[in-house]
Amino acid sequence: MKVLIAAGGTGGHIYPGISIGEKLREKKVEPIFLGTKDGMESSIVPRYGFRLITVSTGQFVGKDLHAKMRTGFRVIKGILQCLEIMRREKFACVVGMGSFVSFPAIVSAYLKGIPFFLHEQNFTLGLANRLFYRFAKKIFLSFEETAKIYGIKNYSYTGNPVRREIKDAPDSERKEGFGIFIFGGSRGAKSLNRATLELLPLLEGIKDLKVYHQTGNEDYEYVRAAYKSSSVSGEVFPFTEDMGRYYGLSDLVISRAGSSTIFELACRRKPAILVPYPFSAQNHQWKNALFVQRIGGAFVIGDDELSGKKIYEIVVGLKNDREKLRVMGEKIGTLYVENSEEKIVNEILEELG
Repeated sequence: MKVLIAAGGTGGHIYPGISIGEKLREKKVEPIFLGTKDGMESSIVPRYGFRLITVSTGQFVGKDLHAKMRTGFRVIKGILQCLEIMRREKFACVVGMGSFVSFPAIVSAYLKGIPFFLHEQNFTLGLANRLFYRFAKKIFLSFEETAKIYGIKNYSYTGNPVRREIKDAPDSERKEGFGIFIFGGSRGAKSLNRATLELLPLLEGIKDLKVYHQTGNEDYEYVRAAYKSSSVSGEVFPFTEDMGRYYGLSDLVISRAGSSTIFELACRRKPAILVPYPFSAQNHQWKNALFVQRIGGAFVIGDDELSGKKIYEIVVGLKNDREKLRVMGEKIGTLYVENSEEKIVNEILEELG
């Protein structure tokens, strides 16, 4: 049996698809991924040993009229390519992980009468999922409240799959000190990096503090130089594959609010200062972050009001109140659904009979 997983664009769509693919493979089902040749998926998916088929497609959100017309032609081409792929491969079903990569796959599955399933990682539905959830066999939701917002009936609350290497990494065994992990995604975040440079002088009087900072490639050299001239103990790197290790070393995380990050924090029960990316599609990072803040698992700072002083005030407050830090970790941990990928795969296979 073959299952097509349409997952691309960002790690937030790709990695949950990888988790689902690994679980399908365990159950002797052949997962095949659909993506684009220029997207992150072109390097990530083969690394996990999966076959990747690439098609033409594009993103409609935030483009001008001419760009949308060009994207429209690419999407039509992608649909035609998907129809041919489905004729050739004979998939039992299609799993759309959201993002623009899902669009041609789901349209083609609908036209061919192939059952399809959707997964939504964020608090609010992305465009592709919003258009097609009514026609899906089932949509799997990461936040149960999403069903109430849209009045969705054909859903299952499964949470968001978290990468095995993050789930399985141990927590630090150190008994003393305070670790902070700062990152803005694989490419870093300029505003977080700038705010950290403001933060460093304020942290110099704090004992037993260690900062782990993923900067992204572009800002790495000047951020590293700032740490070198500071007395704050810091480990600075442009990128890491070992996120699980740094979650384990941290007591507090400062990051963006993408869905993968939210559920990795929930899995590891790490309280956070969330700084939503201001240009995320439909402002979904802001909505993710506000929900986590509402349940007591994070503080939220808008990108336009971010400063070293604001971060410092929260850091000092939490370092001096370990009980509050612990409670915040428990609160964000309530978002995590154990074995999310297994629940999704079992329900897919049950639906297919």
